[in-house]
Amino acid sequence: MPIKATKRSAKVKPGQRSDETVRVLISHTRIRERVRQMAQEIRRDFPNEPVHLVGVLKGSILFLADLARELGGEVSFDFISVSSYGKGMDSTGEVKMNKDLDVTI
Repeated sequence: MPIKATKRSAKVKPGQRSDETVRVLISHTRIRERVRQMAQEIRRDFPNEPVHLVGVLKGSILFLADLARELGGEVSFDFISVSSYGKGMDSTGEVKMNKDLDVTI
């Protein structure tokens, strides 16, 4: 579902102003097609091999799920979590590993 350019209604998410607008930068169709192309490229290089996808939490989850569906075959997941913000709102410039991979790759 693409993000539509609309005025925010009464339901404003934390950190958002009620007068913000959102506009589509890349359409859902274009993203879906690119994910499909990436899956084809991966399967061309690794046609019958299990694929282990590694993502950075939390932003990669939906992308990896879409990619896994397009890949087909045996696909597994693992995730890392990193932060450079600590408890503040500004980056410290230092990346801290909050969660490492569960398996050795």
